[in-house]
Amino acid sequence: MAIYHRCWCSVRRAPTGQQIVAEALRTGWKVTIYGRQILPIHAQNAEITALEGTLQDEAQLHRAIQGQTVIVSVLGPSGMTMKDTPFPDFYRRVFRLMRELHVSRSLALSTFSVPHPRDRFSLPCSVLVGMLRVLGRSAWRNLIEVARAFDEDAQDLE
Repeated sequence: MAIYHRCWCSVRRAPTGQQIVAEALRTGWKVTIYGRQILPIHAQNAEITALEGTLQDEAQLHRAIQGQTVIVSVLGPSGMTMKDTPFPDFYRRVFRLMRELHVSRSLALSTFSVPHPRDRFSLPCSVLVGMLRVLGRSAWRNLIEVARAFDEDAQDLE
């Protein structure tokens, strides 16, 4: 009997997400990609299940998460300004669906804009985060609120 590990990736066109997908495929994972627009390279790969949907599309998110071993996300703000903060609600929705579908493991990447108790002081990082807070307040707010969603709503998940 073969055991297949299934990985759900919420990625954009960014190189980090593409590298994660490539590595998962290289190591034998079955990959489901969820995003607003599926790239032709993903749609043409038989090892990838590609599902299009928005951050709010709960039915498509349900389909994408069902049967997965791990949820991997590198999704977050890609610009300096945003009209609202859609990502925290998206992650809360994903966490709720993970519980419903008995998927307990997630992996998400963040930035040094999100403080952690074990962080050490770094002047360059502090300056960059300060600039983001001033020049890209809505993007910074999304990052902070996503971290809060993980802290408050994903405590029972790995």
